Amino acid sequence: SPLNSENDPLRGQKATLYEGGTRVCAFANWPGKLKPQKYKSAMHCVDWFPTIAELTEYKPSVDLQWDGVSQWSALSSAVPNTTSRNIYIATPGARSLRFGDWKLISRKQGQPELFNIAADPFEKNNLASKEPEKVAELTKMLTAEQAKDNPVMPDDLKGLPH
Repeated sequence: SPLNSENDPLRGQKATLYEGGTRVCAFANWPGKLKPQKYKSAMHCVDWFPTIAELTEYKPSVDLQWDGVSQWSALSSAVPNTTSRNIYIATPGARSLRFGDWKLISRKQGQPELFNIAADPFEKNNLASKEPEKVAELTKMLTAEQAKDNPVMPDDLKGLPH
């Protein structure tokens, strides 16, 4: 495996849909504005644009249909954002959807995997066979997110590694 791709003790590594590939550290530093803290709510890289837009009071003239949500109030007040939302990640052969404490991994081939990240952060217990209703609920949500995917690679991304 590539150097620096491990995220032990989490399962998986970079380029996988397991927590070891999707959960990464990040930091925000603004002396006098942000207090040192550990933020425990799930964020996604797509949250940075809406967060910076709110922080700078940028108001687009049209709806940019960002996938993310602003995390500024949570980052600046230490009160986690409790809004329920999907975190959807797509790779060429698989997709994952996290909603609250639940995470579904669906591959083009193979059975779905379901984890309760709060109870099992290391993804050792696939609950898909024990929780078929939760699999169906998250599959419906994942399908709705997947329908938003652009099936055509934008010209500025063609030829780049994915």
